[in-house]
Amino acid sequence: IIGVPEGTPPEEVAKEFMPNADISYFTQFMDGVAALKSGKVTAVIYDSSGVDRILLSNPDLVKLDEELGNIEIAAVVRLNDTALNDQLNTFIKQYQADGTAAAMVERWINNTGGVMPEIPQPQSPSRKITIITNGLTEPMNYYENGQLTGFDIEFMKRFASFANLEFEIITMDYAAMIPALQSGKGDVIISDFFKTDERGQEVLYTDAYVMLHNSVLVQKSRYAGAVQSSDETAGDGENQTAVTGIFGSLQDS
Repeated sequence: IIGVPEGTPPEEVAKEFMPNADISYFTQFMDGVAALKSGKVTAVIYDSSGVDRILLSNPDLVKLDEELGNIEIAAVVRLNDTALNDQLNTFIKQYQADGTAAAMVERWINNTGGVMPEIPQPQSPSRKITIITNGLTEPMNYYENGQLTGFDIEFMKRFASFANLEFEIITMDYAAMIPALQSGKGDVIISDFFKTDERGQEVLYTDAYVMLHNSVLVQKSRYAGAVQSSDETAGDGENQTAVTGIFGSLQDS
């Protein structure tokens, strides 16, 4: 049984590499981790930034070495809000070109304990927008000492400064985000949101503001036996990868 967030790149990875496995869906990544630790699922697939952070406080878990394809993380607006989408895309191009994006990846994703830099606030904002985020997805958006912080929060603040906007943040479960956006409770979702074709039929995506990878998380005790079994069968097919072999061994165990 493989745990994945529904309708996302991790779900496609599970279906490709372990087509005979059952799929278990979760909304919050921590729910998937809890299912893994309790033995309800064999593996969890999620984006690399979240998996890497979970490993720091869970020595009984391990990540497979292979990165299984990219995950584009984008902001999301209503289908008809092309003006806001254009503003976001203009900002994304600038912050990638001037090195800000790379510095943020280094601060929040490649390292732990990132500190939010000072970002100028708009002095006379042209309007106010409401931003939807989760607040439970370290290192992208999470609470520390009672304050929201992380990659997404810095991205929000920098965009607001760039576009001369006042903003407020509301937090909610991922499953509630698109309905809240469509009903007008928020103007944009900035929340480690995976870009998928299916979602793109009901909302408007910006360009990707950061690229992550699909990573597989398993129990360390099961991984050791699976690696040994996979090594024994390696080379059975020209296109067989280490991940395919390990997935097969986990399924058999």
